[in-house]
Amino acid sequence: MASELLKRFNMEKILTKFKQAILVFVLGVLMIVLALSVIELIILGIEQLLSPPRFLLDITQLTEIFSFVLMLVIGLELIESIEREQLSIINVKVL
Repeated sequence: MASELLKRFNMEKILTKFKQAILVFVLGVLMIVLALSVIELIILGIEQLLSPPRFLLDITQLTEIFSFVLMLVIGLELIESIEREQLSIINVKVL
């Protein structure tokens, strides 16, 4: 009965379109956030490299930059997985 209702009102098409709209919105937000984060990382790196002592970073500065880079990599991986979901591609890697 539920499948008949889905077919009658084209709910499958509506749900697919809704899902695609949500994915496009999330991808757009992620792209904006990643672009701003790259700019912030560049500014942070320049500020920390030019602060005294010049061109030397202590462990806290290195940790801050490294964590920022890792967050960017995680964001890129998230975008890639959303793209795969949108294209319905299953990528299996053997480690």
